[in-house]
Amino acid sequence: GHPMVMIGNLPVRKEVPYMLHPLIRKDVPYILYGESGIGKSYVSLFISILITNSIASAGMVPNKSARILYLDWEDGEQNLDERLKALSNGLGITAPELHYQYMDGMLKDRLEMVSERIATYDINMIIVDSKGASLGGRINEADATVQLFNSIRSLRITSLVIDHVAKQSAIGPIGSTFTVAEARNVWEMRSGEHIASN
Repeated sequence: GHPMVMIGNLPVRKEVPYMLHPLIRKDVPYILYGESGIGKSYVSLFISILITNSIASAGMVPNKSARILYLDWEDGEQNLDERLKALSNGLGITAPELHYQYMDGMLKDRLEMVSERIATYDINMIIVDSKGASLGGRINEADATVQLFNSIRSLRITSLVIDHVAKQSAIGPIGSTFTVAEARNVWEMRSGEHIASN
């Protein structure tokens, strides 16, 4: 368990601690969701670059550089490595080295290994790609969703969880309503129209 603390007389915080202002606060879970193929992993890698290199961009400002562990149930290291290099090239920087862990099974069953990686490499943030796979496909089961977020919270670390929508007309992330209830913030990605100019 975690240590008990006394509240009611804690010092007043001068500022809310952010990993990436104003998008990601420290030590709480976030959801980034959208249709398949919309670029959620690209956005999560872009966020990783800003945080690991302490670069301000697109109105987002990192508090300081931090180490990120990418937990991947989806793509494989080669695909993510190529995307990371392409994004870094677009920013005109050398690609940072992110800690990467290929995953299988449910996160709750791999928690000891993930905890060990976090402790060994002094990780400050994890990216879970994706929620459905980390649940073992049990996306509509409330208890599985709550268990996932309990597992993430037990790590006492900032987390970005990538999720999907059930179909194009769906509102909100796929599966249990506890997904929205358990996350600190939920960010939706949508495709937009590109207007050509002459």
